[in-house]
Formats: sequence, C-alpha cells, structure tokens
Amino acid sequence: IASEIAKKLGWRPSKIDTLIHAAMLHDCGVSSSTTHHNIVNNFDWENSHIHSLKGSNALKQIPFYQQFSPIIALHHTHWKELSTNASNEELHIMANLIYLSDRIDALRSQFGAHLWHEKEYIRTMIKKHATTFFEPNLCQAFIEISHNDTFWYTLESDPLHYYFTDWLEHGAIETVDFSLLKNIALMFAKLVKSKEGHCVHAS
Repeated sequence: IASEIAKKLGWRPSKIDTLIHAAMLHDCGVSSSTTHHNIVNNFDWENSHIHSLKGSNALKQIPFYQQFSPIIALHHTHWKELSTNASNEELHIMANLIYLSDRIDALRSQFGAHLWHEKEYIRTMIKKHATTFFEPNLCQAFIEISHNDTFWYTLESDPLHYYFTDWLEHGAIETVDFSLLKNIALMFAKLVKSKEGHCVHAS
C-alpha cells in the first residue's frame, strides 16, 4: 500500500526501498494480543504509540536497522501533531505514510475491499481523517489509486508475494557478517519472548 502511494507521488526508488523496509518492520514492537487486537479492530486507540516506541528502541540496537528506528517511533503519531514540527519533514511524511497504509489495511481486514461500497467506505474514513491523522497529499494519492481495481488485487496473498519477489530481484546482493545476523536473530528472539510473556500473563 505504502509503496504504491509513494510511486503515485513520484518518490525516487531508493526512498521507496527505505519505505518498504520500514513498513515491513513497523509492528515489530507489538508484544501483546491486546495490542494486536487494537491494531486490527480499532482505527485509533489510547496509547497506540507504545508498541511504536518499543519497536523503535529494539531497532536502535542493530546498526543495520538504526535508520528505520525514527520512522517506526512515529508511525502511530497523528499528522496534526507531526505538522507542528517543521524539522525533518521527510521523516514525518514517511512515518505518516506507514500509518496511513496500516489503517487502510486494518479497514480492509475489518470490512473487506472487494465490493464497491466496501472500498468507498475505506476512502470515506481516510478522507474524514485527512489533516488530523494523515497528511492530505498522501490521502489524495491513495484516493486516486484506490479507484483502480489492480491496486486492491495486488494486496491479495499471491499477487503480494510476486510483488515482493519482483522488488527483491531488483535489489543488490550484499555480504554481511555472521555477528550481524546473530544480533538480528537475538533482537527478534527478545521481542518474541516478550510476546510470549504477555500471552502467558493474559491466559
């Protein structure tokens, strides 16, 4: 979702690559079934930023992921709040685009996006929160591309798989140290352990 909106806005490929990486990591700080329930079922909720900060702090520990940490920290911050700070607008736009895309996907999961009225409901909700939750130009780009059925089709499981396969094929192959892979694995292991702790507590 975020990638297609960015393409509509004419973002350069390297910026879209950063966006896709951040989008794939954006909910790494989700550590409870309650938070996951809120993400999927509620458009907004109190303390929605907590998992964003947790994920951001985890990514800070890995040099390879540090560039994504500030984006993840802000990915549930309303545009009305972000727009009061004129510094680092590119960061704010990228974080807000992930937020917008996340909420579009949540609405799609809740209400579907196969029939015209389902898609129109999603568009209506996004329009309603433009300028307050979301940057208006991002909303407008979504509205425009959402009238193309190909956009919605790409979000289905199989087309999405091929979308990412194509993206990976155009990327560079790099050699990384085993120590980096180990630290990444340990970071995710800690996050998973945190999730397990919440599940046990909840049960």
